[in-house]
Amino acid sequence: MRIKAPKTKRGRRTISILPSLVAELRAHRKAQEEIWLRLGLGKVKDESLVFTTWYGEPRTPHCRRDWSETMADFGLKVTLHSLRHSHASALIAAAWTL
Repeated sequence: MRIKAPKTKRGRRTISILPSLVAELRAHRKAQEEIWLRLGLGKVKDESLVFTTWYGEPRTPHCRRDWSETMADFGLKVTLHSLRHSHASALIAAAWTL
């Protein structure tokens, strides 16, 4: 797997997220740093991805099984694909341009 810059300037976007999501992501990063310190891995790098393996590596695109298992644990039937469509529908309903 490779992570690289977008091909064009239009490929780089800024998105708006709710303050509550920002708070959740900050709490996740704090918990992640605590785990890393306990494992002796040092501090999480600023450029690290939000959701990684235990060692800070990018998760493979095949993490759908993990997602499905987690959603089942919560009693939810939510796929990654349905989230994508729900987000697009919410943006359209809010009169945002895609």
